[in-house]
Amino acid sequence: MKANRIMMTLAILTLALSVVAGGCGPTATPAPEPTKAEAPTAPTEAAPAEEEITITFWHIYGPEMAGANSWFKDMIAAFEEEHPNIHIEEEITPNDPYKVKLKTAIAAGEAADAFMVYSGGWAEPYAKEGAILPLDKYLDEDGWRDQWISGGLDQMTWDGKTYGVTTVLRTVHIWYNKEVFDKYGLEPPETMAELKEIIKTLRDNGVTPFALGNKERWQGNFWASYLFARVGGYEAWHNAVTRQGQGWADPSHVEALTLLQELVKMGAFTEGTNGVGAMDVNNSFFTGEAAMILNGTFFVDQVKSLAPEGFLENNLGYFNFPVIEGGKGSVKDYHGGVGSAFVINSKSEHPDEVAAFYRFMFTPEHLKELSRRTNWVMTVKDTVPDDASPLLLSLAKEAEQMEHLIWYADHAMVPAVYEVYADATQAVFGLSITPEEAVAKMEEAATKELGPPSGAGEAAAPAAPAEEEITITFWHIYGPEMAGANSWFKDMIAAFEEEHPNIHIEEEITPNDPYKVKLKTAIAAGEAADAFMVYSGGWAEPYAKEGAILPLDKYLDEDGWRDQWISGGLDQMTWDGKTYGVTTVLRTVHIWYNKEVFDKYGLEPPETMAELKEIIKTLRDNGVTPFALGNKERWQGNFWASYLFARVGGYEAWHNAVTRQGQGWADPSHVEALTLLQELVKMGAFTEGTNGVGAMDVNNSFFTGEAAMILNGTFFVDQVKSLAPEGFLENNLGYFNFPVIEGGKGSVKDYHGGVGSAFVINSKSEHPDEVAAFYRFMFTPEHLKELSRRTNWVMTVKDTVPDDASPLLLSLAKEAEQMEHLIWYADHAMVPAVYEVYADATQAVFGLSITPEEAVAKMEEAARKEYGK
Repeated sequence: MKANRIMMTLAILTLALSVVAGGCGPTATPAPEPTKAEAPTAPTEAAPAEEEITITFWHIYGPEMAGANSWFKDMIAAFEEEHPNIHIEEEITPNDPYKVKLKTAIAAGEAADAFMVYSGGWAEPYAKEGAILPLDKYLDEDGWRDQWISGGLDQMTWDGKTYGVTTVLRTVHIWYNKEVFDKYGLEPPETMAELKEIIKTLRDNGVTPFALGNKERWQGNFWASYLFARVGGYEAWHNAVTRQGQGWADPSHVEALTLLQELVKMGAFTEGTNGVGAMDVNNSFFTGEAAMILNGTFFVDQVKSLAPEGFLENNLGYFNFPVIEGGKGSVKDYHGGVGSAFVINSKSEHPDEVAAFYRFMFTPEHLKELSRRTNWVMTVKDTVPDDASPLLLSLAKEAEQMEHLIWYADHAMVPAVYEVYADATQAVFGLSITPEEAVAKMEEAATKELGPPSGAGEAAAPAAPAEEEITITFWHIYGPEMAGANSWFKDMIAAFEEEHPNIHIEEEITPNDPYKVKLKTAIAAGEAADAFMVYSGGWAEPYAKEGAILPLDKYLDEDGWRDQWISGGLDQMTWDGKTYGVTTVLRTVHIWYNKEVFDKYGLEPPETMAELKEIIKTLRDNGVTPFALGNKERWQGNFWASYLFARVGGYEAWHNAVTRQGQGWADPSHVEALTLLQELVKMGAFTEGTNGVGAMDVNNSFFTGEAAMILNGTFFVDQVKSLAPEGFLENNLGYFNFPVIEGGKGSVKDYHGGVGSAFVINSKSEHPDEVAAFYRFMFTPEHLKELSRRTNWVMTVKDTVPDDASPLLLSLAKEAEQMEHLIWYADHAMVPAVYEVYADATQAVFGLSITPEEAVAKMEEAARKEYGK
């Protein structure tokens, strides 16, 4: 596209921006990709107008960043209006899941045509491996490159080639609630000593000093990076990430993390920060429960869209991270980055059209509009709006006086090093690791990936003999929210290490949904742990058949270890006569109910769907949410869909669908089941806005009686033990089985669930015998009996019901004995490619954005594409 053509569109765009809805509704379901035979061949120039082209476009700017979200939607609409033959298929994913999704997609050659990356070290491997295109031929046309500020493209330039265009200079500041500061007579501090006094004053008055949600780790990274740079100065931080000087071994880094733990112990941060999401703490800041938050300039957009009216104009202040007495850092050194960058997939069949799309969006005039909507400072010249707010003018002035930019950790480091850095800093916040241990992990990871720092000398310390010191990496999902299992694994690891002093187990825990993506990525890249948990059944089958995990038969057949499992206990990890994983837990799904709520309204556990509907109506009429349901991660909604499929059409219809027999998903009962699901949605059976609410976020509504029931697995009991008020488990938690449906073919003795997770050995592990020894140590009847005692879980191993089993556990064990069929968890029953379509479709059914017929058709199409029948 020539420059004069761009200028001609500006008038059109200005009009379009005033009329195109900047709505924040759900993204449209993507159309199926064409097969290779249907896909147009790659053009060397823009395609003729009559040729229809679809460009897939991925980024992270969702509704919580309303200004950016609406801007992208308006840009897409305006571009499509000018190019009626080109359709932009937008897909938005939140920040942390996006990183894993993108890494997976690039490794599999399945990324979008146009996508956002994190600039700097994060993107560098993709440039050097040829996964993204150099953009120089587009940048050098008509002087497009000249619109960026000096250095504005540096974080996407390697070996003289530029691989991405940037948009936003994002710096990190301490934002404060002016009303809270005024109430306690506080002023923005200039030094750490002054900040500590503020923290003490706020704590003494029952106010949380800093809202901090570190579940995703990046908010905690902001603290670590600033402290590293304020204590040791920009040079020490820069040396660490660029492998110069002493690297992470510089003593200032331990000093910085020691100061961080001092702040933790002072109560500076949100309680239980490592278990709280970054977005979940915003409201505490808006309401004054917390006085400050360390966040990027993008936070302003969240304030605009999420805070009470008038908060941005009247209540939001900011100051720069203070200097530290005796430290070498300057207040003019800012943490941040040249935002995200936008790249072109080297496999795209439409690179010229993607470049035209970028050239259309990323002009000074258009980016000025983005700045107006977000208060962001841009990397492109002449983009401060004429009517810029005082806040934006102030931030732009900050940018002018900046001396050094301390890059975001995930921009400064390659992913393998960043993951260790992020985990270590999170552990520092949790006080589960010393500063010395954390820094040692960072240095070890950086040395392994990039080599020793320049000041470390040529000779590295000799590795310990393998027979003396062995480290086994071990990944699973059992975090603090499942306290019984979490503590059991930690105790098992400690006991095993005590018995085997030469073997160290390096445990790494990741929540359920991110774990699936992380594991898929790691296995594809050959970087998975020695020992790791998988989801049994169809999810794990490809890894067994591709040789990514080892058959365990030689270990199972030694000393009769195999005989301890119940009949069928290993079936979901057995293919072609070989067993690839050991299982632990039989996890069935039930409807848990709050006895106090049921007693209050004279309710009894139902046996039929008609009775359940009457309960839903009674609860709704009394202002109680019938079912707590957080379907953001999709799995809680999957429980509903799977039970309804099996209760309406019977086990056989469901089994035929997932095993590709009979009519598959085309069986009419499946549409009937989803029609019933939408009927429940319309009755108000579930948490309002369920698709935007996390599964863990709804628990408290159940504990307090705001919601009366929750459909969840037996693992939910462990969450009740660790999260519910004292006495709730013993006095208030009841359960009943999913009711039968009048006219349906399913039995109440058919349970949804699975033979839990399974534990496998990486075929690339250098220590398979040691991993097997670790598993044999943990997974004995006596040890699993203790796990059952702590969790109320039913095991897949014989003789594991504790002698002092609770009535609840005895009841669940009895349920297991009478089971007729097991309706596998969807992500166990299906291979990942089919499961993803299934999960998206069921989520859309909950959102009423798709019909049951359309949802079932998508499932059948995905299954047919994957299995060929």
